[in-house]
Amino acid sequence: MSNGVYAIEQVYVDVTAFEAGPQHKFDSFDILPKWDYMALAQAFGAKGFKVETVEELKRVLPLIKKIKSQPVLVEVCIPEKDLPQQMARLGNETLPL
Repeated sequence: MSNGVYAIEQVYVDVTAFEAGPQHKFDSFDILPKWDYMALAQAFGAKGFKVETVEELKRVLPLIKKIKSQPVLVEVCIPEKDLPQQMARLGNETLPL
């Protein structure tokens, strides 16, 4: 899963960064450098796929199933501010000191 941010840490630093709008930003240390996952796959002798939608993923899965002779890497791109409900709940909890 690739969203370009270290979201787990950002949840605990400032969960409001996941809210909509330009005023809600990730801290600079939680923004990850862009990796070229397809080049990484090639460097390791793997077959690389990049998907950005559920439909693209559905089209790639049968192809992956047929590849038996090399590793496969699939970069699944998700929105930067996509936050699972469980993580949102944990980020909003206050812990006793």
